[in-house]
Amino acid sequence: MSNQYFREYRNLTLSLTSYIETQVLANWSNITVVKAYPNLEKVTLPVISVRVPVVATEFIEIGSRQTRVVYTVYVDVFAKSDPQREDLTAFLVDTILVDCTYNTYAKDPADATKIIATPAGKVVFKQFNENSNLDFGEETDVYDRYRQFISYDVEIALSA
Repeated sequence: MSNQYFREYRNLTLSLTSYIETQVLANWSNITVVKAYPNLEKVTLPVISVRVPVVATEFIEIGSRQTRVVYTVYVDVFAKSDPQREDLTAFLVDTILVDCTYNTYAKDPADATKIIATPAGKVVFKQFNENSNLDFGEETDVYDRYRQFISYDVEIALSA
């Protein structure tokens, strides 16, 4: 572990973003997937953003120092139309339900501007928390007009 550059939280965010981007690019065209909240002034719709803003650490049992970590993932869909929002949301729900590869990331020793992903386990879907159409009305900004918010929990199952 001493040569590992990124920690679990950052590895998770990168793993989820990479997985969702790979699935979207394999099934859709002209959709941008970004890690974190997008700079909407610099990106063209439609956009899917992936964030992991909540980390809950719980003790496994009373008196134990062993913990379990649950990460809450936020996915925002910024679509061009209501039908596109609905279709992207249905696609993402199906995609999210499938456990994906958890990678560890490190700087490439040959090129420090690149990172190397190494499979290290699974990101395990636990539950949906929210799946809501965010309706701000017709007079809202173009980026918020057809927006969906999805929130769900995951855990990491490391390979033995």
